[in-house]
Amino acid sequence: SDGPVGDNNGDDEDEYGAAATTALDAGEKTSTALALCGLRVANIHVRQGNFMSAIQECDIALRTLKVLLGRDHPSVGTTYTKLAAAYFEKGEHDVALDTYNKALDIFLIGLRTTHPHVADTYHGIATMYKRMGKYSDALRFYQKALDIKEGIFGRLHGKTTHTLLQMAHCEGETGDYQKSLTMVTIAQDALLNDVGEYHDDFAQCLLQ
Repeated sequence: SDGPVGDNNGDDEDEYGAAATTALDAGEKTSTALALCGLRVANIHVRQGNFMSAIQECDIALRTLKVLLGRDHPSVGTTYTKLAAAYFEKGEHDVALDTYNKALDIFLIGLRTTHPHVADTYHGIATMYKRMGKYSDALRFYQKALDIKEGIFGRLHGKTTHTLLQMAHCEGETGDYQKSLTMVTIAQDALLNDVGEYHDDFAQCLLQ
């Protein structure tokens, strides 16, 4: 199954945080590190179903990172994606989508439009729409993610085929079974070439 966070957007938040702390004093560096650790704690809370605790951790991190790194820093964008995931799982879908779009705006300002974080954010927004049953909206954002991923990773990469499989599911739900079948077949061929027939990713593809 594909959760709202999508492709684990923000796994590199420590990279951005470290790069930005060079001009900070020791106390500020510690505060930044603690805020980034809070995002990992928030992830755990979401997995455990403790959504309010996750939201509180993200809110604390947001306040700290905005002050120390600036409102448009990628780590702030990453924090918004974690906050959006918590709101979505809590059932506050409109708040979640609004929050995810804040992350997207930050990534589009601070990173290139073809950056993996932008692709992951499109994928995350699409997944929210998919889980809400809004398949046309989901397909629109999955396509944006797919275009970027094909440019970065190529058509055979696991991240690319993962998005393609989500699109196949949406096409099937809208009744376009032929397009869905075509997408699954493309993903299967790509995974077979990339990881081989005995890999877990290929097995999961067969179950689509």
